Amino acid sequence: MDGIYILANDVVLDQAIALLNSIEANAGTNTDGQPYPVLVLPYDDRIDRLQLALKDYPNARLFDDQASIDRWEQAARDIWDHTPGYRDFLQLPPGTYHRLGMHRRFCALDGPFDRFIYLDGDTLVLSDLKPLFSALDNHEWVVYDFQHKDPSHVYNVTSPRLNQLFSPERLGRELFCAGMYGGRRGLFSPEKIAELLSYLKAGEADVLYMRAPDQSILNYWVMRGGIRACNLAFELPKVAVTGC
Repeated sequence: MDGIYILANDVVLDQAIALLNSIEANAGTNTDGQPYPVLVLPYDDRIDRLQLALKDYPNARLFDDQASIDRWEQAARDIWDHTPGYRDFLQLPPGTYHRLGMHRRFCALDGPFDRFIYLDGDTLVLSDLKPLFSALDNHEWVVYDFQHKDPSHVYNVTSPRLNQLFSPERLGRELFCAGMYGGRRGLFSPEKIAELLSYLKAGEADVLYMRAPDQSILNYWVMRGGIRACNLAFELPKVAVTGC
């Protein structure tokens, strides 16, 4: 089953409603001709107004798998606990984490949808999503943006380890914005996440960009995990490329 995840709470309710309206109007339908189901990932516990608003959207509901939320938040904590200078750089008190709710987007990686598109709560859908889902026929991950032009918001570009891990060619093509991406369920098994965490503990965490925590982790997981990714900004004819 194909579906859509978004991340929201009461603070961004107006933007979330605009996104849900744009999905209804422009996202198109799945292979069965039905609207795509939407799961709203709660950024935090401020969701009372959001839950009321979702009653107006029959194809959308709140993601309520607390075990999944806890599992992925713990994965994020494990990473940042082993990132040298993390709390000092961000001036965080012990036991706190920068924008921890943003990491809840990881729930899409083992959620109920076989294939998914993730969208940040402050985005809009302006055209049919079929090209994104179609790209997942031959790839495990799909993006559509120009983040590769600015690696400084994905990785710590001052880290000497960065070019040891990823060639300039890869950094110039494979970086992506975490505001929109598509993938397949099960790409990152508990065993794969444990393997990647071991690399980070061994010193590779130095390449992570702390101010965009979830974006940095996702890029690292996809690139270090050998995931077959596609950026439509490189694949589509130049006259058709707009990015997202």
